[in-house]
Amino acid sequence: MKKVILGTTALVAATALTAGTASAAEKIKLGLGGYLQTSFIVADYDNDTDQLPTDIRHEGEVFFLGSTTLDNGLTFGVNIQLEARATGDQVDETYMYVSGNFGRINIGSENSADYLMHFGAPSPVPAWSVNDNNANASGFDAPSTPSTAVSDADKITYFTPRFAGFQLGASFTPDADEETGTGASPYAPIKDEGAADEAYSFGANYSNSFGGVALKASLGYQLTTRSDTTTTTTANTTYTITDGAAATVVTVNSNGEIVSITDADGVVTAGGATTTTTTNNEDTDEFSAGLTLGVAGFDFGGSYKYTDNLSGVDDRERHDWALGVTYGQGPWKIGVQYAGAEEDGDTAAEEGELHAFVVGGQYVLGPGITAFGGVQYWSGEDALEGSEGEDATIFFVGTALSF
Repeated sequence: MKKVILGTTALVAATALTAGTASAAEKIKLGLGGYLQTSFIVADYDNDTDQLPTDIRHEGEVFFLGSTTLDNGLTFGVNIQLEARATGDQVDETYMYVSGNFGRINIGSENSADYLMHFGAPSPVPAWSVNDNNANASGFDAPSTPSTAVSDADKITYFTPRFAGFQLGASFTPDADEETGTGASPYAPIKDEGAADEAYSFGANYSNSFGGVALKASLGYQLTTRSDTTTTTTANTTYTITDGAAATVVTVNSNGEIVSITDADGVVTAGGATTTTTTNNEDTDEFSAGLTLGVAGFDFGGSYKYTDNLSGVDDRERHDWALGVTYGQGPWKIGVQYAGAEEDGDTAAEEGELHAFVVGGQYVLGPGITAFGGVQYWSGEDALEGSEGEDATIFFVGTALSF
């Protein structure tokens, strides 16, 4: 699942350090947390279709969090995230961690180091960002400046302590095909090799303040290794020929070759061939960067990602970028965010452009209760055209609850 705003996963991880924390040498006791975002939307699509113009959307998760600190100073914790709506990925991220003076280690289903450490363009509203968003009714695939190639696949991640504002992180994913909910049973052998193999992620960021100016910057890299895949198919057609009381069955494959002939005496002959197709899957590289500045109530930021060999396709490149500015004082905030993407490949079906904007604001009604509203505009063409046409306009108003 994509997060409400960039960095939410990292905030959840930080929350787990304190939520449900036991005193020294006590057994872990779970606490509850989470969020729920409910929106009323009005949509206008480029295509003249039969969709209803309005809808209600929900997005939320319940977090089961707990940790304990041992007498030696090590903290062990758990984070289990349950989707608050029906989905094939009903249990989202699930991992344990250990932290201490050496830093922190996550083990399990969680985003990679470069994703967790990424700083993206600020959004004026919860959920409805146009960069790696948490809610989307546009029919377009949103740009994403953090790396999402292996998302919640099981992995091990290490973060160093933060020194003078700097922090490093690295992740190793044994099988990039195993998303949450698709991983092997704890009693099953290791799965057969798929298209995506191991993945490696590296992240670095910097966070500090200087005379009222908050500066955050990040760099990330992710490599997803892939293997060629072979598919064997045999499309047979069977014909039955009746001669008196006896029947002869002739089976022909997709090449027009006879596979078998069967009569009353059994199989007379067999032959023919199957069709074998090999797909060459290239390794995928992703490079990301982000920068944000906060001063006098303003937040400015921009982020970018370059992908080489997108989805394992040789020479298919993608660029994602986002810019945003928000201004807020006290309980309210307003702003605008822009995100775009461009794909280039060897065929026309692999090329396209996408541009998206969101303008809106939010108001904190009370602890954990935020009202928000705004409008999005999406425009795409060729490979990045939306499912409902070349453009879409989405109006939304809603409330975000955190608990």
